[in-house]
Amino acid sequence: MAGGGRYPKPDGERRNRAERQFDWTVLPCEGRAGEPPALPKWRPWTEQTVEWWADLWSTPQATMWDPSGRSLHALALLHHELMLDQFREQSRAASISAEMRQHEDRHGLTPKAMLQMRWRVSAAPAEPAAPAAVLELVPPLPERPDPSAVPSKRAKKAEWVEWAVAWGADRAAAEKLSKAHLVREFSSVSATAPSPALPGKRPPSKAAQRLRERHER
Repeated sequence: MAGGGRYPKPDGERRNRAERQFDWTVLPCEGRAGEPPALPKWRPWTEQTVEWWADLWSTPQATMWDPSGRSLHALALLHHELMLDQFREQSRAASISAEMRQHEDRHGLTPKAMLQMRWRVSAAPAEPAAPAAVLELVPPLPERPDPSAVPSKRAKKAEWVEWAVAWGADRAAAEKLSKAHLVREFSSVSATAPSPALPGKRPPSKAAQRLRERHER
């Protein structure tokens, strides 16, 4: 026999079919700006508590608190007591810490409390990209002179020396040669370099290589 009780309603007739949605409160990642509210003047506060109070009011959660800070006075008093030497006994410290956690939960200072309050911290702004490293490019090789611009055989030796140097010859070696020798070696040159180029230097022509070899002997 079938059990008693009501039959479930069809999906279209059920109430609360969708889970209720709540918007998140987005807290600024940079935290609260400005000075913290003043601690009450009940007593002189420990230096540690004064620093802790300032840090507490610079958190993102602090943007949601009462600006007067009254709701956190009890938490500040517990922190002050925890810092005093007379309350550093293990049992007393544990009791104070447990009570402090309750206050922290009420003010969204723990991950669980933030989740329950639907608080979340905004994403930090992206850091500007580092400037791209500047590559030291090898300077382009100087262009070869036009082979058709070869000096005439009537040109002075100095012109033939400059022509030989333009094609990679050593100037000192070229100046030691006669004009006739320079004409013979460099009157017919090729724009194709026979050897690898060095950075910033023009690759020597075949004639310049022959001249260098003879000069080194």
